Parts: sequence; C-alpha cells; structure tokens
Amino acid sequence: MEATMNITPRMEPTTEDGWDKLDAEKSKSMPIIYLFFMILGPCIGTSLYTNVLQNRQQHYITRFAHEVDRVESQNAVSYDQIVSGMRYLGKSETEAVSMAAMSAKGRLQVQATLAAVKEMSGWTFYGCMISMLFVLVYPYRKRELSA
Repeated sequence: MEATMNITPRMEPTTEDGWDKLDAEKSKSMPIIYLFFMILGPCIGTSLYTNVLQNRQQHYITRFAHEVDRVESQNAVSYDQIVSGMRYLGKSETEAVSMAAMSAKGRLQVQATLAAVKEMSGWTFYGCMISMLFVLVYPYRKRELSA
C-alpha cells in the first residue's frame, strides 16, 4: 500500500528524504501482516481441517458400526475367517476376536473417511458460494486513481 493514501491532505512531505521516511514508517507493520498470512493462516487452517476431519471420521465410524452385525452373511464370513485364522496362528480367543473387530473397524474407517471428506467438501462449496454472493452484493468503495 502506498504511503500517499495515509497522509493528511496538504501535509505531504516536500523532499525525497521526507517521502522515504514516510514509507519507512508506514511499512513497519507489514512483517506482522506477512507473518499472519504466510505462516499463521495456513497453520490455523490445517489444524482446523485435521481436527474437523478426525471428529467427522469418528462420527461416521460410530454411525456405520451400528449397522454392522453378524446377521449379515458377508460380515459374518469375514469375521469368522479372521477369528479362525488368528486361532490357527496360535492366538487366544480374546486376541482373535479383538483382531476381527479391528479388521471390521478398518473397513468402516475407509468408508467413514470418504464420507467425512465428502461432507467437508460440501461445506467448502457452500462457503465459497456464500463468499461469492457476499462479494457480488457488498458494494466496494471505488478508488480514484490519478495520473
């Protein structure tokens, strides 16, 4: 931003040295702005994104896990195969059942991740549409550029 926009009318510096001092004074706050937009902004955005993604994944894992039971033949066959395979490897019944449950959770986690990413993409789309409408509706003041 030029220093000419932030000076009092009819109080402009008259020499080149005066303009240089004015530019130096006005640019002292610029590194703080760069710090926010180049370092803190992406860090905050990434942190927010990962926390929301983890939260939504857990939500969908819980929601999908309520619908999985041993009555469904595909789930029962997969569960029994893992339990018998772990028993064949010499694991205890508790370890075999735990491993089968973790395997089922792994399949659910893939689906939960996809659902969470789709949901967050929808939020992003809606946010962009709202921002676009704001830009179209909100009147910006026009600068007068003089030659």
